[in-house]
Amino acid sequence: MSKRTFFRYFASKDDLVIGKYDLFAERMAEAFDARPVDEPVWESLRRSST
Repeated sequence: MSKRTFFRYFASKDDLVIGKYDLFAERMAEAFDARPVDEPVWESLRRSST
């Protein structure tokens, strides 16, 4: 794959590795925020990750 083709898909080499995890973290935070406020933290984490 040429550099030109690579950088059409990824802004940098870091985006190739870290980009997916940024999206995962955002989705996890949204799921955690949607849990009931009075729910224990560990239960919220467990249920928001499924």
